[in-house]
Amino acid sequence: FYDAEDFRLLSGKGFSFHPVAVVANYCLKNKTREFYSGDLAQFSKKDIRDIKAAIEFLSEKGLVTYFPKSDLIRVKEKAILIYKAYKGEMDYDNLKIHSVIDSFPNATLNFDKRYMIVRGVEEFKVSDSLNVRITPDSSVITILQNRDIQFDGMISAGSFEISGKGFTLKYDSFFISLTHIDSVNFYVSETNSRGQTMRRKVNNSMVSGDSTSSAAGGMGAPSKSSGTLFISKAGNKSGKQKLAHYPRLDATAGGVIYFDRDEVLGGVYDRSMFFVVPPFELDSLNNTDPASINFGGTFVSSGMFPSFKEKLHTQPDKSLGFEHIIPAAGYQLYNGDGKMKGGLTMNSRGLRGAGTIEYLAASVSAN
Repeated sequence: FYDAEDFRLLSGKGFSFHPVAVVANYCLKNKTREFYSGDLAQFSKKDIRDIKAAIEFLSEKGLVTYFPKSDLIRVKEKAILIYKAYKGEMDYDNLKIHSVIDSFPNATLNFDKRYMIVRGVEEFKVSDSLNVRITPDSSVITILQNRDIQFDGMISAGSFEISGKGFTLKYDSFFISLTHIDSVNFYVSETNSRGQTMRRKVNNSMVSGDSTSSAAGGMGAPSKSSGTLFISKAGNKSGKQKLAHYPRLDATAGGVIYFDRDEVLGGVYDRSMFFVVPPFELDSLNNTDPASINFGGTFVSSGMFPSFKEKLHTQPDKSLGFEHIIPAAGYQLYNGDGKMKGGLTMNSRGLRGAGTIEYLAASVSAN
């Protein structure tokens, strides 16, 4: 773990030098973790009284072990790692979890099964620089072996919010296994009348598909796992390397966008009208350009038209929709004798058509 503000605070008060930097530099140059205050004073050319005060300060912070009677100083590995992270010589994370709760114990440790339940965790950042944070349901997480973390709740990753159950942060590999995604919300940026850039939520959200939607989209049985969120490469927890394709979402179960929300034509549609998205991969989740949110899939219109392939993308009204050109032969209406030719649009105004409807000997055209 490394945090620039924490490192600044470790400079202490009244010192003309940074205690961690002086101690760690001595250890690295002399390839040792044990020495005496006189050795450090001679090496750093600092007053022995200031050196002793600095060592006592670091001892209070848990970075060194100091034996006053013998004057022996034993430097802990944590001090060396903090210094190397400060120098940019190694990768690090800035994962810090705060537990604040009154009515129950902060944590319960199970020695037999080797996990710890932590309560009172409102939110924590997995990566500040990569803009990934977790908000656990009921403020509870479970810390497993090797610093893996299990939780239900919401993950904010750039312009995406992923909610669900059975999520596991795999610390070493630096990805989150998404057992069951309940919903995915999308955010885009726009400029208001004052020229300020604002973050705005897209009206539609993606949810997990069921057997009906999966069959309608030709996807077969729903997947046992919803997918994986790759935060960054395993050796880039600090986010120092600016890797354009991360964070990246691999949604192995795909998803469904329904149009039964109040924002779509006042909520007149039910869930028999939807858009099925097959398994997909999306990278650069920090991209808030509306054009970056688009999905290929199948539109199902409750039997109004035959199901058809299209690309769903962000509309000017900040909904997910499409513009579709009907094939020249036309679409049969409700499996009857009527036929429509022209085009279809879907946005917050609902499903609208422009073109010609033919029924027996009659023909009606409209824009």
